[in-house]
Amino acid sequence: MNDSFSAARGTLVVAIPTKAGLVLAADRRTTPRGIHCDGVRKILVPKTKGTTVFITGMATMRDMSAIPDDELCETLRTTPSPIDFGRMTTAFVDRQSGPLIDLDGQGLSEAIFAEIRRYIEGGELQPFFGQERVTTIVIASFDPESRVSRVWQFWVNFTGPVLFQLQPLPVRKFSLDDAPDIIPYGENEYFASNVLNGIGRQFLDGSIETIRDKRSIANVSVEDARKAGVNLIEAAAETASLIKPPSGIGGGVDCALVGEETRLLPH
Repeated sequence: MNDSFSAARGTLVVAIPTKAGLVLAADRRTTPRGIHCDGVRKILVPKTKGTTVFITGMATMRDMSAIPDDELCETLRTTPSPIDFGRMTTAFVDRQSGPLIDLDGQGLSEAIFAEIRRYIEGGELQPFFGQERVTTIVIASFDPESRVSRVWQFWVNFTGPVLFQLQPLPVRKFSLDDAPDIIPYGENEYFASNVLNGIGRQFLDGSIETIRDKRSIANVSVEDARKAGVNLIEAAAETASLIKPPSGIGGGVDCALVGEETRLLPH
């Protein structure tokens, strides 16, 4: 058996539907072996227009046993991981034809399994065998004709006959007539308990109320969503300095609009 893999994990992403598409805000910290590595861009932009991919939980996996602590972040930043769910999912999205209105979840599962099968059979992933929901894969798109945003979400389970399952959740659709919403991904329980409803409320600046007070998504501007998303991520990072989250939150903020094009937003 080869050496076992361990994971670089973490991520808090907030999604806010707007009249021009889905605004995402994400922190920039990943936590391998309990070490904080900052400056990691988690909002991935496929070549397919109006789409994005992000991963929460265990985003990448590799053998880290021979990497010294003081070299770990740089090694992860400069060398590709054998298992990178973001890279695999982005490649799958780019093989789709036309606007991303429908998604073949079975095809995504088969594409990922084809890449990780040798690591399952070789025993490198044995520490994860039997575990469920270790990773969440999220794909988002915006259809400019219908003005509908869609979010596909899948859980990675290392269970079942082949020790790999991709469990789909119901597709979420956001139309202009729908009520405004703010959807967290990643450290959801920590975020709800400690930021929205706990000590972290002191770091909120009122921008989420601006979103919630709108009559519908058609009334939510990109700028309103950008402000709220950035504030929520920054508030979570401040809260993390007071109450330690299960994985690191912090390291900066990235913000993007998944609209007719996917583009990063200044903040």
